[in-house]
Amino acid sequence: MTPDNALDQLIALATSPGDTGRVYWLVDPQYVPERRLSPEQRETCGLIRNPFFAQTWREKLYLQPLKTSEQALRHRVQEERAQLPRQSDGPIAHCGWVVSNHPISTLVRHLERQLAQVTPEGKRSLLRFFAPRVLERLVELLDSRQLSRLLGPIDHWFYFDSRHRLRQLSPHTETRHIGRVQLTQEQWRLLRRMPSINTYLRAWHHMVGDDRAPPSLLDVDRLMSAAQELGIEREKDILIFVLHGLLFTVDFYQHPEIRQKLARIRPNLSYEELTNDMEDDDWVRIDRELKERRHVT
Repeated sequence: MTPDNALDQLIALATSPGDTGRVYWLVDPQYVPERRLSPEQRETCGLIRNPFFAQTWREKLYLQPLKTSEQALRHRVQEERAQLPRQSDGPIAHCGWVVSNHPISTLVRHLERQLAQVTPEGKRSLLRFFAPRVLERLVELLDSRQLSRLLGPIDHWFYFDSRHRLRQLSPHTETRHIGRVQLTQEQWRLLRRMPSINTYLRAWHHMVGDDRAPPSLLDVDRLMSAAQELGIEREKDILIFVLHGLLFTVDFYQHPEIRQKLARIRPNLSYEELTNDMEDDDWVRIDRELKERRHVT
C-alpha cells in the first residue's frame, strides 16, 4: 500500500463510527523522556513489560487509546514524521498506530509474549519488533503466517519506514494465526547481520535517492557473503563491492572480467583500486553480457 493510501486508511479506521476496531498509539519512551506518560494518562493506557530487564512504569512501552478528528490526525502524522531522528541510529519513540477490536489488556499480553523469543540455539532473545526499523525488516523477512502470528489480535499496524513514509501492515487473510512467532535459523542469522545490511542500504539510498525501489535484504546479504568468500576483507572494499552489485547486477562478480580482477587482490592491492578504472559503460556491458549468457544457458 502506498504512503498516501496508508494515511487515508488510518484516518478511515480512526474516525469511522462503525465496528472497525479501536486505534492506539504505540510509544517507546525509554530514551525520549518527553514522551513518558503522566500519572493521569497511565490510568487509560496499557503498559508493556520488558521480559529481559526492569523498567519503571514511566519507561515502559505503552499503548494509548486514540480519540481524534481527521484534521487532528493528519496534523499528528505530520508531527510524528517531523520528529523522526535525522540520524539513522537515533532513538524513535513513536512506534506506530495499531488497530484492534480486542481489549487493550489482550494486546498488552500478546505484545509481551512476542518480545521474548528463543533462538534455534535455545537462547532467550529480545525481539524488538515494535521498533519501526526492525519491523520494516521483519516485513520482508517473515512469511505471511509468521507475520500473522506476530500481530495476533492486531488487525493493522501503521508505521514509518526508513524513508519516513507511512506504511500499513495488515497480514491477516482468511485465517488468523495465533501463538508466538518462531523465526528460522536463517532469519535469525539475517537479523544478526542487520546492522551491516542497514549500513549498505543507507549508502545505496544516499547514491540513488528515492528514484529506485530499495533492494532486497537477501540481495545485500548475498553480496556481503560473496565478498567475504572472494577474499575481500576491508570494510570499504566490501561496501564498494555490495554497491556495485546493487547498482548494476547482483551476480556481476561471475563475469570473467571481474573474476580476473578479483584474482589479483592482495594486501597491498584493494578491490577499490582494481575497479577504479571502470566506467559506467563497462558496468553496462558486463550487465548485458551476463544477461545474454543467462539467456543462452
